[in-house]
Amino acid sequence: MSNIINAGIFVATVIAAIIAWRGVRDAQRARDDASDHETKALGYAEEASAAATAIAGAQQRAATALEQANLRETARDAAKVPWVVERRSTERWAVRNNTGSDADFVSFEAHPPAHVEMEDGLEFRDVPNGQMVFLRFGGGFSDPSSATLTVVWRDSLREGREATVILG
Repeated sequence: MSNIINAGIFVATVIAAIIAWRGVRDAQRARDDASDHETKALGYAEEASAAATAIAGAQQRAATALEQANLRETARDAAKVPWVVERRSTERWAVRNNTGSDADFVSFEAHPPAHVEMEDGLEFRDVPNGQMVFLRFGGGFSDPSSATLTVVWRDSLREGREATVILG
């Protein structure tokens, strides 16, 4: 009977050893799989980092190009005469919007001793691109030979602008 008990204990021990060995083997596989996944994740992270660096470089180049384009546009706008003056008669003048966009809340301020009258009688007006505003200056004996006007307006970006024009 003791042999049967010993054989039973032996069989139970062998079964327990097999189960333990399978557990160790599963743990090793899980460890190896985790290591593989970690290696892959590291590779993907490195690729993502390289892509982010490349994108940041491209965005920097695009921002630099946009800034240069804005500087060229600003220089071109500065070289362009925003308001063109035309004499229509002895005392009638036309001032044309040459800003390249519609101008809002346009006002004209004459510097003394000149006296300039706006034909529309308004203090502020909206002037579409290419359109004219008419004013009266000169023609009288006491009028100076020329007048300096400051033109103030708001552009399409809603930024305040100012230019000087000379009548005469």
